[in-house]
Amino acid sequence: MIGKIKYAGLVACLSLICVCLATLTGCPTAPSTASLELHLDSMARTIVPEGTSLFVTAYTVMGKGPDGQNFKVNSNNSLISVDGLNEGMWNLTATGHNTQGVALVSGHSDIALKKDRNVVSIALDSMVGIGTLSMEITWKANNIVHAGIHLMLVDEEGKETILAPNVFNESRGMASVSVQVPAGSYSLCIQLTESGALRAGHVTALRVVDGLVSEGIIHLALDEPTHPPYSFLLENKTGVPVSCRIIGADKGTLSTGPVTSSLEVEDGLALDDLVVNWFLNGRKVGDGSSVTFTPPQGYSRLDVIARGPQSGTMGSTGWQFKVTQGSVIPGVPSFKRLYKDGENNLRTTGVECIAFLGDGNFILSSSGASTLQLCKIVREEIHVLATYDASSGYPVQDITDIYADQASGRVLTASSSPATICLYQYDSTYSKLVKKFIELGSESSPSFTRTGRLGRFAHFEEAPHVYVVMFNPDGYKTPIYDLSANNPKEDFFAGSLKWSANYGCTAFPYVCLASPSKNALLVISPQETKIRLTNRVPGSLGYGSYSHFGTDNPEKISINGLSSGILISDSCALIAHGEKIEQIECDRPSVWSHARTYQSGQDGIPAFAGITDMVTDALGTLLFTSIKSQEGKVMSFSIDDSAITYLGSASIPDGNFTPARIFPSPDGQWLLATGLSGGLALYEVPRN
Repeated sequence: MIGKIKYAGLVACLSLICVCLATLTGCPTAPSTASLELHLDSMARTIVPEGTSLFVTAYTVMGKGPDGQNFKVNSNNSLISVDGLNEGMWNLTATGHNTQGVALVSGHSDIALKKDRNVVSIALDSMVGIGTLSMEITWKANNIVHAGIHLMLVDEEGKETILAPNVFNESRGMASVSVQVPAGSYSLCIQLTESGALRAGHVTALRVVDGLVSEGIIHLALDEPTHPPYSFLLENKTGVPVSCRIIGADKGTLSTGPVTSSLEVEDGLALDDLVVNWFLNGRKVGDGSSVTFTPPQGYSRLDVIARGPQSGTMGSTGWQFKVTQGSVIPGVPSFKRLYKDGENNLRTTGVECIAFLGDGNFILSSSGASTLQLCKIVREEIHVLATYDASSGYPVQDITDIYADQASGRVLTASSSPATICLYQYDSTYSKLVKKFIELGSESSPSFTRTGRLGRFAHFEEAPHVYVVMFNPDGYKTPIYDLSANNPKEDFFAGSLKWSANYGCTAFPYVCLASPSKNALLVISPQETKIRLTNRVPGSLGYGSYSHFGTDNPEKISINGLSSGILISDSCALIAHGEKIEQIECDRPSVWSHARTYQSGQDGIPAFAGITDMVTDALGTLLFTSIKSQEGKVMSFSIDDSAITYLGSASIPDGNFTPARIFPSPDGQWLLATGLSGGLALYEVPRN
């Protein structure tokens, strides 16, 4: 504001015209413009005191002069005249208020009043007083563990202040901060981490006013794009709107590669009058009217802060999006990364098996390193949450299989050196496995095993029970545990089920697999080239007589090169051998017959030399097969009415990785593959 002081003899007249009103946001549209105010429309996120006007509508001018003469004038006008002032040095202070009487800005000047001096300029460019910033940040607690929150407040001069949250509740997914800071405009940078790795970022502009609370709630979206609020509005003092918008923020999904976003200003406003900062996931990536950046694969957020030349002229908006690797086909995996031993602290030598937990975390065993690791996938990266080795007292050597009940969080592991069953309880709050009991097998324990050879788990449910069966080729009895029981070890069901120990298969290892509804059972013995198919006995938990295929019944079908198999329903099994997939169907209870052959290089299926594993997704609509090749190839098929149709495949560029087993996540987003010679591959499965 410009103050004009006129004199007549020793009588002076003080006139003040305020020109630098600090409002929420603003920027001059032309040199003659008195002020520019920046306003954010309903799509913007700028945090301001609720119910408080940020426009100056009244002024207070105070002066201290010679001989103890003082004055104070209140006015709603920008022209203020004061008569009768003594000649000499005066200290002038001007304060701007809003309609509620809240002081917003101030300025001062020292001037020597003389007869020939009649103009004084006072810039109202200082925010007045101290206000309170109160912010609550939330996120989906079940999507993140070992969470950390980092808050940084940056003022208009670029000074950075680290804020410590007053409340941090990881189990609820909430943090809050309340702090008193000098009145002014700020940007608040928020970073949410998981086990030290950046998970989400957010930057917002806010305004703090003397004696008031600027409060807001920010939800950090971890896993979904949002419609981009990419426009905000600048409005000058005369009410003429000036539109600004972000170009390049109109898509929720992008392909990998550089992305350019820019700020477009209309109605003649000069971009040179704005200071623009860009942030990706809470980290600054550029300045100016445009920015080019390369976001990581997965979910990211781009924020922009725009600031005009006057104090308090700041606004912000943002764009949440997802980056995928090139064009994708729903249901067909895309390769993300191959982990060698030691990368990201993962132990991947001699990896045997994986089990996903209900919250998406998974357990990984390594026979080469003799470890059991609890892991999580964060932004297409695998991170280790906990590692258990022999020193922990856990049986981690030669683990042959892991079963995790996603509802109860109970986990069973089977080890063969020595033969051991161990039950754990998964603690999702602290991301750890708590050992409950260990049962050792020996010749003196006929209920378990006599040779120390254990195979794979199978499980089936009979509400409210969850039964898990440990198959071993030569135990006197088959251990069956009820994971829904209070004491699974005491509630041991070894003698309660009709369950043959080996169904005529004696070579180790062999695999037993139950159908999705557990009404059919498939036994595979690749070393003996034998398979067994049987059905649940009506009204019981046991299985009846079986149909056998293989070397002991070669006239039915040849299955030379038997490698894998799966039940995709109670009445349909798929058997992989060599370059073929055989479809075997149930005609009537416990009577199975060959129905169809899928041949490599035919029926739209690409050529393959062999299949190492077959699994379905949680919905039973997709079949994944790992191929015996060094390209890390995984093929995908749709399942419809017990028929499969080839969809596509994923390979590892320049990889030297042959998948051994594959494991789909319960939400269908991820696919993990262990290698025949170690290593761990991560794939993502896009959905419609």
